[in-house]
Amino acid sequence: MCRAPETRASLMSSDSDRELLEYVEELTSLSSNCLSDDDVDKLIECSLSGEGVVEVKVDGLHVIMPCSDTPEAWANLLHVYCLRDYLRVDGFEPRPGWVVVDAGAYLGFYTLFAAKRVGSNGLVIAIEPLQRNRVFIEENVVLNGFMDRVRIDPRALWSSTERRVLAVSCYPATSSFYREYVERHGDVCSEKRVSTVTLPELLREHGLSRVDLLKVDVEGAEADILAVRGWEDVVQRLVIEVHPWVVNVDAVANLLESRGFSVRVVDIGSPSQVMLFAWRRHT
Repeated sequence: MCRAPETRASLMSSDSDRELLEYVEELTSLSSNCLSDDDVDKLIECSLSGEGVVEVKVDGLHVIMPCSDTPEAWANLLHVYCLRDYLRVDGFEPRPGWVVVDAGAYLGFYTLFAAKRVGSNGLVIAIEPLQRNRVFIEENVVLNGFMDRVRIDPRALWSSTERRVLAVSCYPATSSFYREYVERHGDVCSEKRVSTVTLPELLREHGLSRVDLLKVDVEGAEADILAVRGWEDVVQRLVIEVHPWVVNVDAVANLLESRGFSVRVVDIGSPSQVMLFAWRRHT
């Protein structure tokens, strides 16, 4: 259900808001030893009101997010920084000087995570087609002084370069080119026509001869993006959030193995997603 921020307070007796309270309690527990008590209190208030913007500190970084996206954005923050799901396999934490591409950057949580680690000699390219999300990426990048190492690309990765309709979820992180994917998560609040680019074209346009890590969270478009040839010799590692009910995990793994990568699929305890890690085999 898509909760309008102005109605949350008046719906606290409904089943949906009991679910909201239970979800907030779960996130509060997961935040222990990761976020300060003050920041957890701010996120609780933010999630229950759905109004305004909240700023928290995690991993030594300042992060802002719209309350209209909480508690889901809070869960996304935990996914990156507290549960550290993108580090479930050794060798995938960005290092000084690395080039990282963040496909599906949303509000920039992983972008900041990578930018801190690659340092001033590294580069992070944040790919995000929704303008309202890019506003927060830009603010988060400026807030942390990472303007020297982050580029924001306003397109979406896809299997071709075109203008394409994106189904925009009421929780924008789950927006997708596949309307049925969004509807499974909740409601489609709008549709926007966005510009797309293939992965090989993106790499050429940014002048990248090597990408140390490609992070992919593209809400059902994983196989479409990776099927295009021409990027395999540039990308050294991939970490992909795969949604098994819409994307065949074995098919993605087999595709990567056929392109010269070793693959490991990691169950993170979620029925709706697994993490796929791939690294180039050196012969």
